[in-house]
Amino acid sequence: MKGLLTRDATMVWNGFHKNLLLVLVVYIAMAIGLEMDSILSVLVFLTGNYAVALLNFDENCKWDTYARTLPLSAGAQVAARYLTCLLMIGAGALGSLVLMLTAGAVRGALDTELLRVDLATVTCVTFIVLLYDALALPLAYRFGAARAQSVVIIAYVALFLGGFMLLRAFPGALNVLETPFFTNVMFGPVGALILLVLGLLLLALSWAVSTVIYTRRPL
Repeated sequence: MKGLLTRDATMVWNGFHKNLLLVLVVYIAMAIGLEMDSILSVLVFLTGNYAVALLNFDENCKWDTYARTLPLSAGAQVAARYLTCLLMIGAGALGSLVLMLTAGAVRGALDTELLRVDLATVTCVTFIVLLYDALALPLAYRFGAARAQSVVIIAYVALFLGGFMLLRAFPGALNVLETPFFTNVMFGPVGALILLVLGLLLLALSWAVSTVIYTRRPL
């Protein structure tokens, strides 16, 4: 499995490091200039998407044909990809938080409130990315990475538009976010822990589904 993780890391670096560096430079400048630290959470989206995009590389080079000859079960190979996904999302979340706090410090705005807001932002984005990968990876193993990404993105857009229409129909619904329960609990450490645990549970369920799909998939 260590070899598979090394392969994934090499593929990510060779395939995406220029894109990642360019995005970081542009978004760091925007975060400092526009005082919008939250946009640096894009790093979590990028790293989470890279994990799914690796399946595109596998499909293009017919990796499955060779992988079935390795002394590793299909379940172990899927587990290695999910572990890569977790490591990349974790690195993206940590990197986003560090960059957001650094941008705040450069502006002289670093305080406990900024730390709380940045932590809440990174946690929410991390949950969204965990959910994205939990949905996209089984679909990618079943129908291909490109089609899976398109389906999940369309589902996210539909969900966003549906939520927007509901808020327009019930504008007072946002008032619930100003209650002490949300401001002190759900947007605090307890809420962050709940979101992270839920995201990890969904990813674990996704791994189980992907293992079944990959084991039964013909070469």
